[in-house]
Amino acid sequence: MGTLIAVYALIVLGLLLCFFGRFPGQILAYAGLLVAAFALKNHLYPTWILIVCGVLVIASIIINKITAPKLAAKVHEFGKPGKLGTIVGSILSLFLIASISNAIVAIICFLLFPYIFAFLFEFVSQKNAVVALKRAIGAYTLFLTTTLINVAISAFCFAEVVYGWI
Repeated sequence: MGTLIAVYALIVLGLLLCFFGRFPGQILAYAGLLVAAFALKNHLYPTWILIVCGVLVIASIIINKITAPKLAAKVHEFGKPGKLGTIVGSILSLFLIASISNAIVAIICFLLFPYIFAFLFEFVSQKNAVVALKRAIGAYTLFLTTTLINVAISAFCFAEVVYGWI
């Protein structure tokens, strides 16, 4: 029972940390999948699914550290205020999502808040609205690409633990 709680704690924590930018949420979700596969001796997880998921986690780390920052820099240069703004916006959107029942509004808030806060933080830093808009687009590009990749991998790990490979 304690192991099962640890598995779900790892996966849920991993899924939540995907929204905070600097934390390796997908690694925690994968760790939860591995614990479920080996500690619970559950035969619902074939070896190939564990290997594929591990490769996806490694690929996401490489994308997050190398490819996504280069892509975002091509869109526009950005700074720490923009990154911090996306993190603050995503945290606030998660709190809002938890408090509202309309899924469409929740998705819109999740997509808009990180950009809005990236703009606000860049505007405070740069004191120029046009420059802040451009820099916020670069920071938002980085946030969106890394977050979507990490959430997809974490959701896959969650689905595997809940449903298994059938």
